[in-house]
Amino acid sequence: MKREDLISLLLPLSEKEILYKKGDKQAFMDERNGFFPQDGIVEFAEKDYISRHEGIRYHQSHGEIVSGIHALDLDDVFFNKQTRYSIVPVHRHTYVEINYVYHGKCTAVINGKTYELETGDLCVLDQNVSHTIKPLADEDLVLNALLKKEAFNRRMLESLENSGIIADFVAKAISDTSRHDSFLLLHTNPIPAIRENFENILCEYLDPGIGSKVLIENYLSSFLTLLARCYQENKEEQFRERKNPYLTTILRYIEDNCTQCTLEKTAYEFGFHPNSLSRLIRKQTGRTFKSIVDDSRLSMAAFLLVHTDEPVSEIAARCGWSNVRQFYEKFKQRYHVMPKQFRSAQKDT
Repeated sequence: MKREDLISLLLPLSEKEILYKKGDKQAFMDERNGFFPQDGIVEFAEKDYISRHEGIRYHQSHGEIVSGIHALDLDDVFFNKQTRYSIVPVHRHTYVEINYVYHGKCTAVINGKTYELETGDLCVLDQNVSHTIKPLADEDLVLNALLKKEAFNRRMLESLENSGIIADFVAKAISDTSRHDSFLLLHTNPIPAIRENFENILCEYLDPGIGSKVLIENYLSSFLTLLARCYQENKEEQFRERKNPYLTTILRYIEDNCTQCTLEKTAYEFGFHPNSLSRLIRKQTGRTFKSIVDDSRLSMAAFLLVHTDEPVSEIAARCGWSNVRQFYEKFKQRYHVMPKQFRSAQKDT
């Protein structure tokens, strides 16, 4: 299946959607449970009805993303399409849900507040967040990815591991639900690769072939990493509008200037008092300014050890260490081997 074929596959109304559009209440009823939890029923529309879905396996046994297509069965992730014209009661899950406005628009109600989402907008909902999406029209497509909490965190953290200070900060920020009231709203259009990755996942999911599960794992890992980047850029844009620097901007400055930056210089660059900047960094990252600078220098040193033949003493000096002995101690603390051993091992692989 090609990505460009998805829209023509997903956009036509299903038989159930046509019945919903006509207002056929019987379409809402399920023989065993009395209603479709993912769709709701008319009588519950005005009530704060909280349904607790039993998990991903429940969704896998109820309905399809496209009529007639039974998609790949995955252990900890499931994809579906929001049923248009259905009235969805307020509900919550025991897993992470990603709602992606693939086409058109939608109105989401999250934790009692209403949000208008356009094409390309995406919402990441933590478990137990009350939410609903108001009835969608013909041209509206909202696609959902349902992930077990453990799988989401594992993939996110593994994707961003050793990717630098900023990536580490963003991963922790997204994982720290208390910081975001348990959900994130992202505007993904500035990063086209997010849509491409999501489409690649759906193509493998709907039309599986050899290695589809492995490919989905890889695409999903990239997708979540791109969401972290999108989160970073969205937050930076918000802070730019307020004429305030967002922390990732400061962290990038530290990475780019790690060989000579000091707390005082960095604070001056961004209009902080050194003590205020130190407290901000520690509060948001759990680390000291010095440890962040040292990590940036060590990452730079590790790169130079692998990609140049410069003596270790020269690399230490280039990376901001005047005391070579201290450099050796710091390097071994982080990489568990001495610089020469690290160089040899990396070049042998």
